[in-house]
This record gives sequence, C-alpha cells and structure tokens, in this order.
Amino acid sequence: MKRNRFTIKFQTFITALVFSVCLCQAALAQTAQPTPNQENKQMSQQKLDKKADGSWLEKHLAEIERKRKQVEAYRPMVKGYLAGYSPVDYVLIAVSPRARTEWLGRENALDVRQTPNNKLDSALDALAAAVAEKLPVYRTNLGLYDVRHDAREKLMKDALKNLSTLEIHFIGLRDSKNMDSLMPKKNEAKNPPEADLRNGIIWARDTTDDYPYCHLYHIRIGQDGKGEAVVDGASKAEVILDEIVGCPAAGK
Repeated sequence: MKRNRFTIKFQTFITALVFSVCLCQAALAQTAQPTPNQENKQMSQQKLDKKADGSWLEKHLAEIERKRKQVEAYRPMVKGYLAGYSPVDYVLIAVSPRARTEWLGRENALDVRQTPNNKLDSALDALAAAVAEKLPVYRTNLGLYDVRHDAREKLMKDALKNLSTLEIHFIGLRDSKNMDSLMPKKNEAKNPPEADLRNGIIWARDTTDDYPYCHLYHIRIGQDGKGEAVVDGASKAEVILDEIVGCPAAGK
C-alpha cells in the first residue's frame, strides 16, 4: 500500500510538473508574439534594408562616384564645367546638409541613413571634399560679360526669386555678336544692338545658404516665338543654370 501511495504521489507530481512546463511555454510563446507596432517597425526596417541594398542605392552611388570623378578631372582652360548635368543636383546635396536632408525626404529615404548598409552619406561627403578642392580654381571668364545695361540688368535681377538675400559680386551681359563693338548706352533701350544682349551672369552669395560657396546664375533674356530678340518692353529673363562656384577671395 505504501508503495502504491508513493507511486500515485510521484505520478501526481510529474503530471503537475508537466502541466507547469506547458503553461510556461504557452506564456513565453504569447509574450514572444510581436505587437502590431512591432510588426510595422520590423516591416519598415526590412523595407529600408532592402532599399539600402537594392537598385535605388546602387544607382545613386554610381552617379555620385561619376560626379566625383568629373569634379576631380576639372582643369582650368581645359574643361569648361565642373560636373555634367544630371536630374539630381548631386553637387548641391553633397555640400548642403539641408538640401541633402530635403532630397532624402522627397525620396522617402531619410531612415536609410540609419541602416547598417548606409553608404550614401560617405559617398556624398567624398564628393563634397572634391568640390572644396576644385572650386578655388573653377572660374568663369568674367571678361566675356563686360557689357553693362541698366534695363537688362534689372530684368536679370527680377528673374531671381532670392534677390533680397543675395550679395552680388558681379553682374554683366555678353554681346552675342560682337562684344567689342556693340556697347549699349543709357536711354537706348530700343536700339537694335540691344537685341543682341540676351545672355548674362550674376555672381552672388546667398546669405541663407548653409554652405560657404557662391552662385553663378546664367540668365537668358526672353525671345519671341520666332527666335528673334524682342524689344526691351516685352522682354523677360529666365535663369537657365545655377552653378555652385567659389566666392571672391577676402579683400577683393
């Protein structure tokens, strides 16, 4: 009888122990289940990691590297531009932290910078370093734009939306036919030679920029539908290119 009672107690103990283990396993399994917020976060992180590893990142890294090589290859009087055109202004987003963040926001890729696979910022930083090295020798021949004309210059300034925050270092026009012989004078706005003053530049610093460089605005004076220059009263000006360039040396 004693043995039977012992056996029964032992079996009862084992049964209780097994039941307890099952309860613990069930509790642990329930605890391990992710909440909806955790699931969304995990899915979001997987999506970001996939974007950082995928074609989006590789495409931009390749373009940034191409721009860096173009900048490093610049030689004064040999190559006329610092970096070629691309839909994304990689030079701007390389030198401007604000523009970089805004671009990543438009691309819905801000969090990609936080992933372990982020190579974007280092690539842009390398491009920014190349730009900083080359900008001091990147110069436009200002002598080609030595024509002054009050009415045309006003049109050029009016084409700039940020005129109020600009420090203008140089403004001038280029005679499209003969720069040496055609020099417009005041009060000759309807003189035919004025029609040849269709290209100008403004070299300026925008005081709201978060980088230490200047802008070279290439501006085109408006033409009519036939491609002939219109009289001054009907003209309009348009910024056709905004280049990042160096600023004048201190004291100049």
